[in-house]
Amino acid sequence: MDSDDEDVKGLVDQALARELSQPPAGQTPARKKKKRSKKKKGTATGFEEFYAEGPLTPAEQAEEAELYSYDKSPRERLELCVDRYRQKRRFDPTRTKIFSSYLSFGGIKSPNPNLNLNKQIEVENANDMEEAQEFAGADTPALVEDDDDDVEVDFTYVVRAFLAYHVPRKLAYISTQNLLTASELVLNFLRYIHAHRALPEYSADIVSAIEVAKRACVEVPRNRMFGTSAPGRWNLGCSAVFGGYSDGLWVDDAVENGGRPSWDNTVPSARSQQDTLKLSEARELITKVLGPDALSAKKVKEEILLTEVTSINKSSDGDLGTLMLKPWHYEGMAPQETSVTSLEVKLENSALEHAYIGMHIDATFHQLDNGMWYFDRVTGITPSFYIEPIDDDDEDPWNEKDCRIFVVYLEGGTLYGHGSGLSVSYLIVTL
Repeated sequence: MDSDDEDVKGLVDQALARELSQPPAGQTPARKKKKRSKKKKGTATGFEEFYAEGPLTPAEQAEEAELYSYDKSPRERLELCVDRYRQKRRFDPTRTKIFSSYLSFGGIKSPNPNLNLNKQIEVENANDMEEAQEFAGADTPALVEDDDDDVEVDFTYVVRAFLAYHVPRKLAYISTQNLLTASELVLNFLRYIHAHRALPEYSADIVSAIEVAKRACVEVPRNRMFGTSAPGRWNLGCSAVFGGYSDGLWVDDAVENGGRPSWDNTVPSARSQQDTLKLSEARELITKVLGPDALSAKKVKEEILLTEVTSINKSSDGDLGTLMLKPWHYEGMAPQETSVTSLEVKLENSALEHAYIGMHIDATFHQLDNGMWYFDRVTGITPSFYIEPIDDDDEDPWNEKDCRIFVVYLEGGTLYGHGSGLSVSYLIVTL
C-alpha cells in the first residue's frame, strides 16, 4: 500500500470513529459526568467554640488510669497532662506564646515543649514558626525538683493573676481578640485537665478556676470595650467646663491663626474625629441635662479612687445613664483613706453596654457643690476577679515610660492618642 492509500485509510478511520461516537438520530447526546473535586475539610484545632472530644475507649481509659496514677506526684501528672494536651491541639503562634507563658507563670513545664510543634502550629510564614518554637522552649522554666510537699497548688489563684494581670500588663496583649483568646485557651486547658482526671484530688480547685476563666471570657473583653468608651463626651465635657484634667486645654470657639480654628477648642472626648466635642457644645450639653443654672456650679472635691461598680442604670429616654460605684481596694491591701462611701456618675449608654457589676474602675473623680460627680483620667479597668501576683518585684508597668498609645487619629495637624490604664489620659502632639 503506497502512501496515498495510507492517507485515505486514515481519513476513513477518523470519519468512522466520529460516526460511531454520535447517538442515533432523534436522541440527545449523553452528557459526560464531571468529576467533582473533593474539598479538603479544615482540621479541627480543638479550640473551636463547640468543640468536644469523643468519649474514651476502654483501652484509652486504662491508658490514662496508668498515666495519671497516684504513684506519680501531682507535678509529674500535670506535666504529662500538659504534654498530651499539646499533642491534641493545633496551636497557632499567638496561642503557643500565651500557653507557654501560662505554664511558666504557674511554674509548670511540659517534658517536651517542642513535641510535634511543626505539626501543631498553623503559621503564615517562617518567622512565626521560629518565634513560636523559641518561645515554647526558652520561656518555660526548668523543672523544679523540690519536694511536692512544699509546692502549693492553687489553680484559681494562677488563673486570676494570669488573666487579670499578667496577660495585659506583662504580655502587653490589649486587643479585644488577644484578651479573649487568652481567656478561652486557659478555659480549654482547665476543662481538659478536669475531663481527663489528671488531678482528681484538686477537682474543687480546678472547677473554681474554670468558673473564673468563664468570667474572664466575658469580663476581660468588656473591660477593653469600656476603656475605649469611657470617660465619654459627658464627663470630659464636665472636666473642661468645671475643672479637671481637661481644664485649660481647651479655650472658647475663637478663630485664631489667620482664620483657622485653634486645635485646642475641641475636646478629644472619644476615640475618633467624629466624636469630638467643642467647648461650647459641652456647655450646651450640660445646660440641657442639668438646667439653665448648671454652669454656675463649682467643683468642691477631687479624689483619685479605685472603685467597684455596684449598679448600672441605662437610660431609656436619652443618651445618658448612671453608674453607681463604691471605693474598693486590692485583695490583701488596706482600704483607701477616703470619706466617700458611694458615688453616682453619668455615662453614655454606649459605654454602659460594656459595664457589669463588679467591674473595677481606677480614675480621678470630681464633685460639684450641687453634689454631682463626674470623672476623667481613667488609669485602670480591671475585672471582678482581679488579683495582683504575689512577690511581683517588677517595676510598676503603668509608669510613664511604659505608656502605650492604642488609638491615634490626625486632625488639623494634631496627632491625638488615647492611653489605657496609664499615667496620662491623652497624648497630644502638634505637628
